[in-house]
Amino acid sequence: MRLLLVGDMHLGRRLPKAVRAFAEAEGLDPNGLLPEKAFLATVDLAIRKRVKAVLFAGDLVEKMEDRFYAFPILEEGVRRLVEAGIEVLAVCGNHDVEALPRLARRLAGFRILGEGGVWESLDLEEEGWRLRVTGWSFPTRVVRENPFLSFPLEERPGEGIWIGLLHADLDGGGSPYAPVQRAQLEGSPLDAWFLGHVHKPEELSRGAAAGRGTGPFVGYLGSLQGLDAGEEGLHGPLLLELGERSVFSLSREPVASLAFTTRTLELGEDGCPLLEHGPLEDRLDWLHQRLVRELEELGEAWDVEVLGVRLRLKGRVRELGKIRKFLEKRLAERELRVGARGTRVFVDKVVDRLRPYRGLGELVQGGGPLGRLAEKLRRLEEGGEGAEALTRMLRGELGRIKGWDEGDWPPERVREEALVAGRGVLDALLQELEEGR
Repeated sequence: MRLLLVGDMHLGRRLPKAVRAFAEAEGLDPNGLLPEKAFLATVDLAIRKRVKAVLFAGDLVEKMEDRFYAFPILEEGVRRLVEAGIEVLAVCGNHDVEALPRLARRLAGFRILGEGGVWESLDLEEEGWRLRVTGWSFPTRVVRENPFLSFPLEERPGEGIWIGLLHADLDGGGSPYAPVQRAQLEGSPLDAWFLGHVHKPEELSRGAAAGRGTGPFVGYLGSLQGLDAGEEGLHGPLLLELGERSVFSLSREPVASLAFTTRTLELGEDGCPLLEHGPLEDRLDWLHQRLVRELEELGEAWDVEVLGVRLRLKGRVRELGKIRKFLEKRLAERELRVGARGTRVFVDKVVDRLRPYRGLGELVQGGGPLGRLAEKLRRLEEGGEGAEALTRMLRGELGRIKGWDEGDWPPERVREEALVAGRGVLDALLQELEEGR
């Protein structure tokens, strides 16, 4: 028996402006990058894999007003699933607590589990395989009570698998979105809990039934596709397949046309030795081409049409001003281009954490406050008697702080922390000097 488990879809959510602008500039249909496209691809996948059921963990629709837009698409997908003999089950999340029941009443074959905030179970059988699904739905948009407190005590379904479907804020404390304690789920008699609400796919407890630990599997399904640059990584539904002795396997199935990722370029003198040799533009061009190849390979592996990347630039570099101008010019003139299988890559944002580089010896010779700070840092880095004397002095100063525990701060820790803090101050001062030129 196979099941397909789908996290938050948010049908009706608009594309980020940067994605829409890029798609239009590339001659792509922006509507082909929406969650609706990923949903219909999920339907195709379910039919192709011949699954027994498709389970949705809430927030199928972005908000009540989107039901008019989402309904025809949901209707088409559900109709195709039902015609293929596939069960369609869902729980309501906080976004679609009003819209989903209305839609379900009009969609033949679409069933909501636990409607009204009452736990409900359904048994599925196929060629000797048995599986019980237990779910709970939001009764209102805000639920501050822990829904697990009303979880019913049931007998296990014989030799079958027992899974839970829940839209909740795990370890959310006073959250208004059904706060549930992870320990409660891990201590339950179920074999697995599949959760909605958090958009990052995350495996929290591996689980005995999944063949990877003890107790139930617990994990967030994540959004069906990354909805913005903050939802990076591989998304998609989970395919669950039952095996022998009530063990099941899980695999992530990418279906989206749009994905996001973050890449860090370490341009520092130590992190990028190539920056030490040859003309600056040649060295940076090599880095740019390497990044292009890496992103093309990633886009092809995820099989997406468009890949948005957030670039993080790190390191202490010489010629900081020239490097920034080069990168601005390159990003403006030459977008990261089309991969071998058609993946288009664009830069969503550049996070600049570059700092000017000047050797400690050079700064010491320059004198002044910077030189004195650099001299102390050089002593700490080189070790020996100079570092020991400076560390003793620092520990003496720390000892004047009320509540300071000398045992928690051995000399080596003091030296390491002083180096980190001192380098941070030095970088900030050099940055101010660079920007003030």
